[in-house]
This record gives sequence, structure tokens and C-alpha cells, in this order.
Amino acid sequence: MNESHYLIEYRMDAGGDAPLPYTVEIDSDTLVSRVEIPDPLPDWVKLDHGKCGDCVLENSAYCPIAVRLAQPIEQFGSLQSHAPCSTTVITPERNYAKQSDVQDALRSLFGLLMATSGCPSMRPFRFMARYHLPFATLEETVSRITSTYLMRQFFLHDDERQIPIDLKAIETLYHTMQSLNEGMSHRLKSVARGDGSLNAIVILNTYSSLIPIIINDELLKLKSLFS
Repeated sequence: MNESHYLIEYRMDAGGDAPLPYTVEIDSDTLVSRVEIPDPLPDWVKLDHGKCGDCVLENSAYCPIAVRLAQPIEQFGSLQSHAPCSTTVITPERNYAKQSDVQDALRSLFGLLMATSGCPSMRPFRFMARYHLPFATLEETVSRITSTYLMRQFFLHDDERQIPIDLKAIETLYHTMQSLNEGMSHRLKSVARGDGSLNAIVILNTYSSLIPIIINDELLKLKSLFS
């Protein structure tokens, strides 16, 4: 692995002549992904084309998430959401494989691209992307985001006698992500040829809406593992 970046490759076999590969190259220092930017960029990736309500960007002509989704939308945009899909994810440390459908595979890939896009609203997810877990369940997501939040608080307040913990911060984060996913859905409706890409964002949005609701119950379930 190159010290300046690391690669995560998705290989999706949706019944075509060969698996469809897509590689995400992530800068090791910034945890922002590098992408091949289409020239010219399509109009739908412009920041003002369906700009998210919570967007804090001011000096950018393009939405960083949309820029990173442009190529995979072009590559996978015609795939249907429920088509069977065999996916292998190759990371520097290990490989993952799953038999699912197209929307689940794209949900995992799109989540990685969004977290590493450089969008300020997605910054809290960059650490999780560095230790990417493809096809994470709701329970796994709650465990990972809570652990990440606690680690962040530890590093931010390691010189204080008490470390502040307020899980409402996680709920707020996912409410912001829900707004972002809704904005991306509006963007994709004008360009996606199949429903695989759209439904991938819908699933991500479902996760975003559920986590603030279930986080306390899920943590109670996890608490029993420490008894």
C-alpha cells in the first residue's frame, strides 16, 4: 500500500460479461477520496443544482459528493435495484464478499464515497471510512458511530478531568445526513437511468432516519455484552 493513499476496490457482478470494478483512492492524511473528474462535469453536480438545505459550502462551484458519484452513476446507473449481485470488496487489510442485490452493493459503495467526499457535513464519518466495513448492519453502524464519537471526545478533551458525553450529538449528525441524502436523491432523479442508484441513496436515508430513533435501544442490547 502506498503510504500517501490506500485503495478500496468494489467488484460487482450483476450478471454481465465481467464484474464491474470501481476503485476508491483515499488520501491517507486527509481521508478524502481522489477521483477522476469527468470533463466536462454534468450540470447536476453543480452546487446550486438541488443544493442541500443544510449545505455550508460557499466558495465551491460543485457539490463534492455529487462530483464523486458522477462516475459510478454513469457506470452503474442503468442497473436495476433488485437484480442479484455478487460483490467483492478488496481493502488493504482483507477482502469481503456478499451475495445481495444491486441496491445493497451501491448503498455500501456510495456510503464510502460520501464519507470521503470532503463535504464538511460528512467529515465526522471519515474515520469510519478509513476502517470501512462494507454492508454494515444497523447494529454494526450504531456500534461503530458510538465508538467513533467516544474516541473523538477522548482526543478532544484528553487534558480535562471529565470527558463530556452527549449522544444527542450523534442524533443531530444523522439528522444532518438525512437532509443530505434527501438532497442527493433529488439530484439523482434527473440522471439515473435505472433505479439501483436511487434506491441505494434511499437505503442510506432510511439508515439516517432510523439511527436517531433506535440508538438508545441498540446500545441497551450492546450493554448486555459487557455484563
